[in-house]
Amino acid sequence: MRNCIMADIRRVQKKRSFLICLAIEAALLVLAGLLAYAVPLPISMTGSEKGGTAPSMEIYIMIAFFFYPLFVGIPIFSAIYSDDFKSRSMQTAIGFGITRRKLIWARFFEVLILALETAVLFTAIVYAVDLWTGISFGDATDMILKQVWIKDFEIIGFLSISLIIVYGTQKPGSGMVLYILLLMGVFSALITLADMIPFFSRNHIKISEYVPSGVVSTMQKAIFGDDPGKAVIAGLCFTVFYILLPVILSIRIFEKKELDF
Repeated sequence: MRNCIMADIRRVQKKRSFLICLAIEAALLVLAGLLAYAVPLPISMTGSEKGGTAPSMEIYIMIAFFFYPLFVGIPIFSAIYSDDFKSRSMQTAIGFGITRRKLIWARFFEVLILALETAVLFTAIVYAVDLWTGISFGDATDMILKQVWIKDFEIIGFLSISLIIVYGTQKPGSGMVLYILLLMGVFSALITLADMIPFFSRNHIKISEYVPSGVVSTMQKAIFGDDPGKAVIAGLCFTVFYILLPVILSIRIFEKKELDF
């Protein structure tokens, strides 16, 4: 199975759409560095009494990272899951004796490896922009790099949740729609409305804190607020309930489905 995983990863790494999306995100990061160097934002926009390039760099790069889950998650999803069904390689693998359980875990590990590779790549790009522009933005660098890995963690979780739809319906397009809706925070916004129900508000119950984006938000606040204990707990909860559990559920569902050959 390891050879199968590595072969598929090499295929994805050479895929034109994947490389183009990474190049676009990299270009946005470089552009953010150049804009911060050439066009520092006004003090009122940076929220800093001193103003300067560091806060500008933080704001520009955060805008660039807004597109990160789209330019990373969607190409990975398309290259692994959509191509798997489109090319019938999944049916071929099962026909040669690879169990459905092993197949889903293999595809999950491919997502994990590719997501981690992109996080390392963009971490290096952030440092390269720092050195190239000569900007010293101190704490902003730490914040930006934390944001890279948090976004990557979120991508892995949302892709894992989408697997339930992918393998339940055998229609990757439906899974991609779910992934995009999760990124847009549609479900989180709807559940936030449920927090306003009198019973929940009176008892200070916030259901929105327990949905995927809510758990990520809690973890993010804890990381930036220097509360490692809370960050670890939130990270473990997200890993168990929104990464591992969806993969296991996907396996159970897929094992009972008839393949559409």
